[in-house]
Amino acid sequence: AVLLQQTLQLDQSQQAPADSGTLDSPWRALALGGLLGVALSFASLGGAQPAKAADLKQGKEVFNNICAACHAGGNNLIVADKQLKKEAFQKYGVLEVNKIKAIISGGQNAMPALGQILSADEIDDVANYVMQQSEKGWA
Repeated sequence: AVLLQQTLQLDQSQQAPADSGTLDSPWRALALGGLLGVALSFASLGGAQPAKAADLKQGKEVFNNICAACHAGGNNLIVADKQLKKEAFQKYGVLEVNKIKAIISGGQNAMPALGQILSADEIDDVANYVMQQSEKGWA
């Protein structure tokens, strides 16, 4: 917006008198239009990208291949009290997907960090899958 305002001021200050008979007026309009287009392009680059929806099918696949060894059916074979179930999540303050993603990425207690093994998309997918399953009771 500032670039556009400066361009308009520059264009107004450099206009030739009406009686000069110069032919550069159409070129100024074209240049102004081009600058406006560039300014709008840069303005749109800074906008937030829409969030990608989690791929729950991929999340299930990641869970079955990596997590199910210890967490089959939402259970926990290492620390029985810390299941991947709604009640346990509430008890231990796991109230949102971002908390699950943090645990998957960085590990917690006996659970190893998987942030170097899984991609960000895989972590997002499996975390959303786990949250969905906990809400459904792993049925």
